Amino acid sequence: MSDDTEDTGRIVAFRNQAHEAGTKQPAFKGTITTEDSAELRPLALWVRISKKTGRTFMTGRAGETAAAQIDKLAAAAPAEDDVEQSQDDAIERVRPFELALFKNDRKEPGSRQPDYFGYFNPGDGASLQRLDVWARNDKYGKPMLSGNVTSHKTEQKNEIAAEQTSPVRPKKKRALKM
Repeated sequence: MSDDTEDTGRIVAFRNQAHEAGTKQPAFKGTITTEDSAELRPLALWVRISKKTGRTFMTGRAGETAAAQIDKLAAAAPAEDDVEQSQDDAIERVRPFELALFKNDRKEPGSRQPDYFGYFNPGDGASLQRLDVWARNDKYGKPMLSGNVTSHKTEQKNEIAAEQTSPVRPKKKRALKM
């Protein structure tokens, strides 16, 4: 490997354990990035032998990034104007046991910011939860979402403010009956 400090893409592929001679399964599976984008793309490689030279070579296919696959799914979805909500709307309107995710349009290319953010209402009177979600590809190149769930910060601030402004009542001591 070179010691250059320039941005470069990466390719990583491992032997596909499901591959058997004569099957259509790729011999190697992995990921590839470009020097322009650190987003992982799935990769599959097949081993071939040249009819002309008898030399071994590989051919393969790289898939789309997870974000591109999700965008295609969104483009194929029916438009429903009445379903779209603003972030502020979502905070107030997420019903128990429901969640809402929004594309992070402010994400800078190459940053570690989440691809999506949103809210989850766990129900049973529990506080609203904040979702930070990243689009990734699973080991088969299919889009997947993964992320973090934390207490919604404004909810925490409201609870802290309520605790600070409400008077604390001392507990009454009960006499023991004998």
